[in-house]
Amino acid sequence: MFARPGGGTRALRLGDPLLTLTGDPSGEDRLSAWSTDGDADALDALADGTSGATLRRLTVPGEAVWAVLGEVRILGRVRTGAGGLHVTLAWPARLRGTASAGPVGGAVRHGVPDAAPGGACVCVRHDCGGLVPRPWCAEHGDAVGPVLEWHPGGGLRCAVLAVKAGSGGAAVAVSGAWSA
Repeated sequence: MFARPGGGTRALRLGDPLLTLTGDPSGEDRLSAWSTDGDADALDALADGTSGATLRRLTVPGEAVWAVLGEVRILGRVRTGAGGLHVTLAWPARLRGTASAGPVGGAVRHGVPDAAPGGACVCVRHDCGGLVPRPWCAEHGDAVGPVLEWHPGGGLRCAVLAVKAGSGGAAVAVSGAWSA
């Protein structure tokens, strides 16, 4: 399922995909697949012609459900002689995360504080050292406005930070049928 920042969503199913997920946080993930004209036009509209769409749920059988927090762009649309339309999408790898449960999905965003949380912190903590601030937390709540490095949960940035913290992590390369 794709969404536009200003509103509008669209569920798409693309055929014979090739999904390449990089292990480099400064790199780029790519997806190439076959599409109908209508789905490719919907992607163009959601990405505003170039970039900006959010990929809320990317499902690949046997793999985690992924989400991308914006900046999905269309690299190319190529029509073959057989009448098929081949589309290539790309996004910064740092924006990829594991989709949350629920019908709409989307990555859980959390942040790494500039200083280690103290004993009074009541925020939800993650293995990477990130946390989801609770409004009533004395250290990270609404009244404080903490400095956080935000990233999608379960993604590449989480894996890199978790390895540094000693929790383990891995990069993934996937190809197969999927729906978005």
